[in-house]
Amino acid sequence: LERYPFRKSTEYLFLKGKILLLKGEPCRACSLFEKIKSTKEGRYWMGICLMEMGKYADAETVFKNAPPEILFFLTLRRSPEDARKYMKDMKKPWKTLALAHYYYRTGNPWAAKKYFSEVIELPTAEEGYLLSCIRVGLYDEVIEKTEKKKDPFFLFLRGIALYHKKRYSGALAAFERAVKEYPFHSLYSIGWCYYRRGLYRRAGDTFKKIEKSAPSSLLPYVIYREGRAYLKYGLVKEAIKCFKRIIREFETHSLSDDALLLLGKAYMVVDSLESAYLVFERLVKEKEKSRWVPYAMKLMGEIKEKRGEKEEAVKIYEELEKMDLPPELLDEIRYRREYLKYELGYYRTLLEFRKTFVRKYPESLRTTSLLRDIAKTYEKWHRYSEALKYYRDAAQREKKDGKVESLLDMARIYMIMGKWEKAVDVVREALRIKESPELWIKLGNIYREAERYPEAIESYEKAMKEKGHLFWEAGIKIGEIYRRLGKREEERLVLRELLKNELPSPVLLTVYRMLYENMREEGMFEEIRDLFGEAEGRLEGEERAEIYLLHADFLCEQGDTSSFRYYLMAVDAFGEEREKIGNTFLKASQCAENLGLDSLASEYRIKGEIFLKRR
Repeated sequence: LERYPFRKSTEYLFLKGKILLLKGEPCRACSLFEKIKSTKEGRYWMGICLMEMGKYADAETVFKNAPPEILFFLTLRRSPEDARKYMKDMKKPWKTLALAHYYYRTGNPWAAKKYFSEVIELPTAEEGYLLSCIRVGLYDEVIEKTEKKKDPFFLFLRGIALYHKKRYSGALAAFERAVKEYPFHSLYSIGWCYYRRGLYRRAGDTFKKIEKSAPSSLLPYVIYREGRAYLKYGLVKEAIKCFKRIIREFETHSLSDDALLLLGKAYMVVDSLESAYLVFERLVKEKEKSRWVPYAMKLMGEIKEKRGEKEEAVKIYEELEKMDLPPELLDEIRYRREYLKYELGYYRTLLEFRKTFVRKYPESLRTTSLLRDIAKTYEKWHRYSEALKYYRDAAQREKKDGKVESLLDMARIYMIMGKWEKAVDVVREALRIKESPELWIKLGNIYREAERYPEAIESYEKAMKEKGHLFWEAGIKIGEIYRRLGKREEERLVLRELLKNELPSPVLLTVYRMLYENMREEGMFEEIRDLFGEAEGRLEGEERAEIYLLHADFLCEQGDTSSFRYYLMAVDAFGEEREKIGNTFLKASQCAENLGLDSLASEYRIKGEIFLKRR
């Protein structure tokens, strides 16, 4: 183009203007298009440059007789309703695109998403579609659509979606790739990601880094986030500086209320209670319509408590209770006030305080836990009838899991009282609320204690329907019942069935021990040898050492000198467990003595005493 001889021609000025605009220099391009604004093309591109420069009023003047599509998008920035009048002269698909932008601008993202999807191939439609998805919370769709995108704008949108899905590492990576094109907003979002990941120092430093580049409208938010991050990290002095700066430089901003509250909290962290109290007092007096006033008053009461001024704290809480408070805060205030009264002697005992609070405020969120506390107190005093009454009251108030917990407490008390049928009824009531292996085992335990073994076995078998830790626990309990009943064969069958499953090594050891005891009592010595071979192949670590030791004891009972090989294998398998190694040597010594091997018995006894530090 530089070799083109006719530098003042319309063609030269038009081409150079287009090149400069594409290079991202709308100001220089606009000066060239202005020279040929008498032409339709020159006037059009001059208007585009003015729009790129943010001079919409000037652009509207240039586009006075422009097509309705241009006039719509130009006017939309200023007034969506004024822009809508141009739609009647527009043709599809541009009319559909305009409708999508109109709905997005007027706060109807679902309608905007629908219309953007119909013209997705047009400029700005894909961007508008993804922005609409973010507005309505369809983050997974945004993540999927931007997976292979490299454009910084799409990367930024991907970061926002990942952030809302709490996938902060992925969001960080996306924002970092968009920093060059969108430095401020990307770094601001990166700071938030660090904050959510608990990297408070890095978050604070990131917010501090973008202070100078922040638009004036967003600067208070940057300083506020910086202060919050530093407060979380423990750099309290830095946090105090940030909150003071907001209060000083942005006194009328909505964040000044938040800054006052956090400034007071920061002073409390460093035990500057007087300064904290004055800050909260200022918030209450100067920002009386602020949503933080009740919380500031609550903290003022806490400061009074810390100073030991409990009567003053009670007065603050009583004044606070008259305000329109969120239910959770109102509940906390009432509880704090009444508890302080208990400490001041208004109630004779803690039990009286709890019972009075439950009676005065039955709607309280704490009532259920207080009812349980009252029940536990009566249970501790062995006043089981009163304990049962309060556990039942708690159960009636509780939801699913809490109700079950209170019912199980009732069952425990009925068992203490020896009322097995009542205990069974309560656990069955809990099972109707939430059937689970844990509850079937609880029911089985009650039946077992009541020596109703068939019902206990049936309950344990129902617990075994789900695989997991309760599967083998229930199986072992069934085996113990058969052992108690003297049904050796049934016990072996249950234990063998358990061994067909993948069990933790400690559980395997327990099952093998039970099976060994069963077979030994039945005189099944050959089967025992096979059992040890199987167990040694499946067990690991300390459990393998224990089975070696058991095998050695068995061989010793049989008068077999190969038992010493297994004692030594157990010693090796115990590793660094000095006490267990020492006891194993002592067992080997006793075995040698029983077999008449006095020299070997002496050697092993000395080794055992050395490991046990007796020598």
